[in-house]
Amino acid sequence: GTANTASNVLDDYEEGTFTPTLALSGATLTSSGGTGRYTKIGRWVYMEGQVTRNTTAGAAGGDVIIESLPFTALNANSIGIMGAGTLWIDEGGPSAGQGDTVGHAYITANQNAVVLVRATSSGAETSSRYAIGSEFTNGRPIYFNFAYTTAA
Repeated sequence: GTANTASNVLDDYEEGTFTPTLALSGATLTSSGGTGRYTKIGRWVYMEGQVTRNTTAGAAGGDVIIESLPFTALNANSIGIMGAGTLWIDEGGPSAGQGDTVGHAYITANQNAVVLVRATSSGAETSSRYAIGSEFTNGRPIYFNFAYTTAA
């Protein structure tokens, strides 16, 4: 018989840039130096970039979020997390008397923002699961890379 190759054709490939912004628990912060790039193949997108906090405003206990992604994540009903990757809040490290924050980024279905979550144990404090505003100093950058499934 004849093979049906129509469903195997790659007809959606895109590369581009975007300007990420920052938020603490959904309250957008002033940021600078936001630069990101992406490669989209079909519904899969890979992105990487950085953005710098440019304000002392924001709730100290608010979750650190990267917003303004160029694509909304797929809403796949039973799958709540549509992608993951890594984030690094560069606080200058030991040479600056600071502790950097490193963890995993996740993007929730039907959203266009990522949140940083860290590995914890049952004995960890509740506030240690997510990166929070008090761990992210004005003038410091956050670096990221992650992949997820888009809605279109």
